[in-house]
Amino acid sequence: MAADGSAGVVYTFRFTYGNGDFYEGFGYADAATGFATGTQFDAVDQNGLTGTYQITSIEAQGGDDQAPDGTVVITNYFDAETGLSLSASGSGAGGLGSEAGHVFDQNGGLSGSFNNQSPADAPLGTPPAAEEPPVAQEPPVAQEPPAAEEPPPAEEPQPEVPLPEPPQAGDGEPVVFAFTHEYTSGDFYEGFGYADQASGFAPGAEVQTVDENGQISTYRITSVEPQGAEPGPAGLVVITNYFDAETASSLPASGSGSGGLGSEAGHVFDQSGALVASFN
Repeated sequence: MAADGSAGVVYTFRFTYGNGDFYEGFGYADAATGFATGTQFDAVDQNGLTGTYQITSIEAQGGDDQAPDGTVVITNYFDAETGLSLSASGSGAGGLGSEAGHVFDQNGGLSGSFNNQSPADAPLGTPPAAEEPPVAQEPPVAQEPPAAEEPPPAEEPQPEVPLPEPPQAGDGEPVVFAFTHEYTSGDFYEGFGYADQASGFAPGAEVQTVDENGQISTYRITSVEPQGAEPGPAGLVVITNYFDAETASSLPASGSGSGGLGSEAGHVFDQSGALVASFN
């Protein structure tokens, strides 16, 4: 709730770095902040470059379930060098300037970390290069047909050598996995995470947990792949969306954990960006 007892506000914003990168998101504040659509203010990063916050929209929060003042949620990141808009996850609890996050490539792999002092510090991908036109080929010169060859003598059959077993995800390198966590009510949330090589995760693996009310819920691993050259930190879990069974609605959600599955917690929002509920 707003600190002064008045209705709080929810706003959307963009932060643009001095190099042209930017990230976007939304946040919650009390009515005394004085934010208005179009408000701008600067922040100087660690390289002495000036970045700019811009408030892009603002409206009053509705209902009794208002988000805590100072909550900031990052939704996406744009890399100016490659022209790529990438998914991102991050948050802060102390208003604009407190937020930090991670940016991910198109395969869900961690590409870099950032805050308002430092843009994402890893390569974010390379735009496709223009293809060279094919070089005209000389027409082939007609050749004499090859003389018929004698068939080779029949070879003795060789004993069959078994092929090596394909490597399993988690056996030799860090993995990124996607998961679903389903409650007995039919609600579920989805996301992805990073694990070390000892995790043993495999697609289809299920683990059941019992909550504080004795209700059983199920984690289900939906895919597992080796990580790329920039592996994410083992134990990081990122929530991407929430499905409400009662209304059959898929809702935006933001949340994370750093201790593997079971450590994550998040918030779910309606389509206008207003906080609906918190969950874990």
